[in-house]
Amino acid sequence: NADLQVRFKWKNKDQKLGTSAIWDNRVSQHRAVWDHEGESERHGTRVTSLSGKPYFDPNSKSQRESLAIFDYKNMQNIIIVARIGNDGILIT
Repeated sequence: NADLQVRFKWKNKDQKLGTSAIWDNRVSQHRAVWDHEGESERHGTRVTSLSGKPYFDPNSKSQRESLAIFDYKNMQNIIIVARIGNDGILIT
């Protein structure tokens, strides 16, 4: 679903401090973009949280309703855009 997208740019300015990204695989997809060739090494570590078993609630809101992307009551489109920096995080 393209309603929510994040573009994450890795920064390696200091060897001691890196950049981290965490996402929930139960509700998201990860796609690596190969635009880092020759810049620096990247390292991935899988982190698993201890939480309850996911379940489906038929009375819960849809993703669009929760994100307020579409107002079903007024039938009006609502656009959410967040941008940090020129090539940082973009949410549409």
